[in-house]
Amino acid sequence: MGQTLNSHDMMKSTLIRKALLVMGLLLVALTASAQTTGEAVTGTIRDAEGALEGASVFLVKDRETQEIVQFAVSDAAGHFTMRAPAGNYIFGVSYLGYAMHTEEISLTAEPLDLGTITLETSSEELQTVVVRGQIVGVRTQPDGFAVDVREIRERSNDALDLLKHIPKVQVKGNQLGIIGKEQVLVKIGNVLQRVDASEIAGLLKGYDAGLIDRVEVITQPPLRYDPDGNTAMIILHTSSLFKEYMGGVIGTEGMYANKDNFRYGGYGSLLYNRRGLFASIAPSINFNGSDNLEDVTYEAKDYRYRTYTPSVGRYDYMGVRGTLQYAYGEKSLLGVALSWNRKKYRNVFESQETTTQPGTSERVVENSNGYLATEPRITATAYWEAT
Repeated sequence: MGQTLNSHDMMKSTLIRKALLVMGLLLVALTASAQTTGEAVTGTIRDAEGALEGASVFLVKDRETQEIVQFAVSDAAGHFTMRAPAGNYIFGVSYLGYAMHTEEISLTAEPLDLGTITLETSSEELQTVVVRGQIVGVRTQPDGFAVDVREIRERSNDALDLLKHIPKVQVKGNQLGIIGKEQVLVKIGNVLQRVDASEIAGLLKGYDAGLIDRVEVITQPPLRYDPDGNTAMIILHTSSLFKEYMGGVIGTEGMYANKDNFRYGGYGSLLYNRRGLFASIAPSINFNGSDNLEDVTYEAKDYRYRTYTPSVGRYDYMGVRGTLQYAYGEKSLLGVALSWNRKKYRNVFESQETTTQPGTSERVVENSNGYLATEPRITATAYWEAT
C-alpha cells in the first residue's frame, strides 16, 4: 500500500533537498577554488624551428615517488601556465620525438616565468612521455608511433576516452584531431571507419576500451588514404577476445550549465566479429541547447538607452550507422558502410533597443532573425580492397 505525505513531511523533504543542493554547490565551489589557487609558473615551449603546441609540462614534488602533482599543455603559441602551492618542485617538459627536459624550481609568492625552453630532438625508439599527468611508454616507428594501452585501458571507459591518453591526439568535445594534421581516419582492427568526421567521436564511444591492446598513430599513411599529406590514421589494434566476439555498449551523457544551457543524449552499439565477418550497428541521439539574454541600460544626465537581446539556439541530432565487411584473405576484403542521420537547427535572435530623451518621443527599434533547418542525410559506401 502506498503512503501519502502530509504538508509537514513535504516541507521537510523540500528543505532536505535544498540543503543537499547547497552542500553540493559549496563542494563544487571549494573544489574549483582549490584548483585555481596557488603560485603561478609560466613559460614557452619551442624547438629549433618554432613553438611547440601540445607539449606536456608537469611538476613533481617527491623524487622517490615521482608522482605528478600538476600538469598543463602548451597552446598553439607554445605558452603554458600552471599553479601549485609554494615549495620546491621538479619541473618537466615532455613531447614525443624530443628528449625530456627537467629542472628544479622553487615557487614563492611571486609568479615564476621560466622564459623560453627549447627541446632537443631524440631518435630513440622507446620513449617515455607524459600525457594528462600520466607516464606513457611509446615506441616510435618510421611512419608514426605505437602505444601499448593494456594498462591505460583500465582507467578508460571507451575507445574515445582511451585516446585522450595518447600523445599528439586531441579530443575536444566531439572533435578528434592529431596535432599537425587536418584530417583523421580511424581504423579498428582491419575495419576502416567510413563515417563523417563529426561522427567519429560517437562511433568510438561504442567500443569498450577493454577490447583494445595497442594504439598506432600513422602520421604518414598510404597514399590512397592521404593524397594531400594532411591526413593521419589512428589504428586501434584489438585483443584476442575480439577474434570471436559479440557484444556492445549502451551509454548516456548529460551536461547542464543551467536550465537553459544543456547537452544530453544516448548512444549504443552492437558488434559481431567472427571468421572474417564483421558487422556493426550503432544508433545515437543528441540534444543541445543554449539561451542567452542581454538586458543592459545606459543612463546619462538627459539620455537613457536600453538594449534587450534574448537569443535561443538549438541543435538536435539522431542517426544510425552500420557496417558489414568480410575479409577473405590476409589483406583482401569487401564491405558496405551505411549511415543515416537527421540534424535539426533552430536559432532565434531578437533585439529591442529603446532610446529615451527629454522633449522627444521614445524611440523603439525591434529586430528578429530566425533560422530553422532540418537536414536528413543518407550515405552508402561499397568498397573492395585486395593486395
